[in-house]
Amino acid sequence: MFKNFSVRDTFDQPKAPPQFTVEGFADDTNPLIPKRDDLYVFDRIKLRDILAFAADPMGDAMWIGGPYGAGKTSIVTQTLSRLNWPTMCFSWHKRREFADLVGHQAIVGGQTKFVHGPLPVCMTHGYALVINEADRGDAGELVGLNDILEGSPLVIPETNEVIHAHPKFRLFVTANSMGSGDASGLYATSIQVLDPAFLDRFRFISVGYLEPDIEESILERVAPKVPQAIRENMIKVANDIRRLFLGGEDGGSELSLTMSTRSLVRWARLTVAFKGAPNAVGFALERAFSNRAEPEQRQAIHQIAADVFGDLWEAN
Repeated sequence: MFKNFSVRDTFDQPKAPPQFTVEGFADDTNPLIPKRDDLYVFDRIKLRDILAFAADPMGDAMWIGGPYGAGKTSIVTQTLSRLNWPTMCFSWHKRREFADLVGHQAIVGGQTKFVHGPLPVCMTHGYALVINEADRGDAGELVGLNDILEGSPLVIPETNEVIHAHPKFRLFVTANSMGSGDASGLYATSIQVLDPAFLDRFRFISVGYLEPDIEESILERVAPKVPQAIRENMIKVANDIRRLFLGGEDGGSELSLTMSTRSLVRWARLTVAFKGAPNAVGFALERAFSNRAEPEQRQAIHQIAADVFGDLWEAN
């Protein structure tokens, strides 16, 4: 049922000692295993944190905080995909309740039946549960997880079931904050301050945007026909946009959207697809990212690109 995976070979980590392994699932056919992205490049330190938690959570859950578009969910799902670890993702928001995690009554075959939600399914089978945007909902609802994180069983009154957590059950949470509110001002209208007792049950890691050399290696893989100078300028543009989105120490964000690695990859790929268009780089940037910005911000984004690319802006 279970299998040991070499960290060096499974995650393309040549510096990892060959004897380092982590236990995952032998069955690679479960439909809940996250889809693998073979182009994904792991941050070594963050990977170490995820693998250590997967190997032995020590009674904790894992909280992954960081800005929008930094890849908080993908580092979890791409790690688990290589371990054949079935995973359920659940997006949290202000209308969510703890009961949504547990299940609901539904009509099945003409009869009313209680249908398990992601929490009992994952607890029963030893799957991973990823709750995304955990700081965007009612702070009191997630407190329902406290007893589960303490090792108590899940009791479902509708069915009188008592579900004990499988030894392989893992709970991950992603959020734009670390649970204590938004000091940056970027998410002032949506981020909630969560219960300290709930937060005390987590280990925390922070995920930022990828380093330029990692993003360059990704772009080289996905769009090798784009000249290196163009790829490097794309990454500079992305990081300038991110800096304006994040603002300074006192907040002051100048852009309301940021460029994720996903958007950056889309930009590079569309540049190849639209290579016959006048200023293919700018044409692709609109379709990959900037067309969803307000007119003033769209103009600012294209001015950033023009400044970074210089003479190359109109020439490609």
